[in-house]
Amino acid sequence: FYPPAWHREKIFFFAWPYDKSLWQANLRPVQEEFAEVLKALIDERVVVLFPNEDELSKCKIDFSNQKLTKEIISYGDIWLRD
Repeated sequence: FYPPAWHREKIFFFAWPYDKSLWQANLRPVQEEFAEVLKALIDERVVVLFPNEDELSKCKIDFSNQKLTKEIISYGDIWLRD
């Protein structure tokens, strides 16, 4: 269940940056910063999207926190929705 923007429940959705053609030399630093942002949201409900299993396996994020979940779903890297 992915609630609409006006839904009162607070869940953050993040999409793993993966497209080398968009990020170029910045991809690795962006992925590292992405992980740091998730650490700062440790007490929040967060869903992290990955485009495929290969990208999920590259991620070094600890998903043992029950508030942090992952989903594999196809998306264009850079923009999901507002």
